[in-house]
Amino acid sequence: MSLFSPADDAPPAMAPPPPPSSTPSRSSRGRKRGADSDEASQSSKRTRLSSGSGYFLQSVKLRVQDMYRGRCLHCTGTPVEVAHVIPRTSTTVFERLRDRNIIGLGSIDDADNAVPLCGSCHANFDTASPGLLIIPTRTDLLIEVEKRQLAHHRPRVPMSAAEYADLCRTDQPDLQYGLYSCYPIVDFAPAPPGQPRHEPGEMIWPPREWHGSPSAMVQSASRLLSWRGAGPLRIPRQVWDDIDTLTKLWMLEPGALMSVESVEGRLDEQEPALTPSVTPPTAHLSTPPPALPHPQPQQRRSFHSAAPDSSHFRATPAAHTPDREVLHTSRPTTRKRRRSDQSQQMETPNSTPVKRAKHHDETPDPKPWTWGPTATAQDAIQYWKDVFVHVKEKHTSKQVEEDG
Repeated sequence: MSLFSPADDAPPAMAPPPPPSSTPSRSSRGRKRGADSDEASQSSKRTRLSSGSGYFLQSVKLRVQDMYRGRCLHCTGTPVEVAHVIPRTSTTVFERLRDRNIIGLGSIDDADNAVPLCGSCHANFDTASPGLLIIPTRTDLLIEVEKRQLAHHRPRVPMSAAEYADLCRTDQPDLQYGLYSCYPIVDFAPAPPGQPRHEPGEMIWPPREWHGSPSAMVQSASRLLSWRGAGPLRIPRQVWDDIDTLTKLWMLEPGALMSVESVEGRLDEQEPALTPSVTPPTAHLSTPPPALPHPQPQQRRSFHSAAPDSSHFRATPAAHTPDREVLHTSRPTTRKRRRSDQSQQMETPNSTPVKRAKHHDETPDPKPWTWGPTATAQDAIQYWKDVFVHVKEKHTSKQVEEDG
C-alpha cells in the first residue's frame, strides 16, 4: 500500500539510451576518467555519514521505494535514495542501544532503519551537521511509555513501529504508520506551490507517516543536540526538550522510579504516574490491624537516686508472658539486699560524695618495675640471690676477723 496518491503529472518513463555507434577512442576514455574523478571529488565534499543506499539489500530498497511510490518522505520529490536513519558510522552506538533494549532492530541495515529521501533532503539529513530534523510527532507518548517502564524492575521493552502507530491512531484512526514531523534547519527546501517561503526551523509540510523505528529516529535527531556548531535555536523549544528528555531517560535502568523533573534537576522526586499501585490483600481489609503498643520512655534512673515509683513502669498484660519471665521463673529466686534509705539519701547526686578512707600501715608501697622490658622475674630473683650470698660472705669474713 502506498502512502502517496499517484500524481497525474508524473514524468513519463524514459527509453534507455541507444548503444554507441563506435568504440570510444583513447582520448574520450581519458576525458571520461577525468569526469568520473571530478564527480568523485564533488561527492566526497558532501560529508555524508553513509554512502547513498549502500549496504541495504536490493529487496529492502525496492520494498521501501514501493511503499512510498518512489517519493521523498519530506518533500515528495523524485528520484529517491534509501538512507540510513542511524548511519553505518554509528554502528557501535546502534549495538549499545540494541543491547539495552532501546532499539529493537536486528541490524543497522534493517528495513525499519531505512527512510526514502531525495538527493537534496538526503544530503541535509545524513550528515554530521544535520540540516533536516525528523522526529516522532507524539514524543510526549514516547516519554510517558518510557517513564512507565522505568517505574518497574522489569527488562525494558523497545518501542516498535507498530506500537507507535497504535498510539498515533488514538487521535487519527485512519493512519497506516506513525506520524513524524520534519523541520528544515537550513534553507534548502523549496516552498510548496502557492505558499510563501518558510523560515528555517519551521515545518513546511504536515507530519508524514513513516514505517520505521521511532527510537532510531530519536537517536538520529539527538545528533543535532550533540553538534556544537548548531548555532541559535531554530526549532520549537518543546522539540529540543523532548529529545533531551528521551535521551536522558535512556541513560536510566528499569526500576529507577524517576520522573522527568528528577532526571533534569531532581526537583520533583515523586511522580504520581510513576508510583506503582499496590493493592493489599482482601483478607487484611476486613478487620483493621491491631495497633502495636509503643513503649513509653522511662525516666532515667541514677545509681545514687532514690528508688523510682511503681507508677513509672507499664504493667504487663496477663495474657502476655515475656520470654525473660519464663527464664526468670525457671531459675531459683535470688534477690540482692536492698540498700537502706539512709545510705541512699546520703549519696544523692546533690550531696558531697563520701571519700573512701585510705588504709595506712607500715607496709611500703610497691615500687615500679625497673628491670626493663626484656628482663624477667627470674632474672631479678637470681640477682638478689647473688647479692645475699655476697653480703653473707662479707659478713662472715668480717666476723672472723673480729674473733681472731
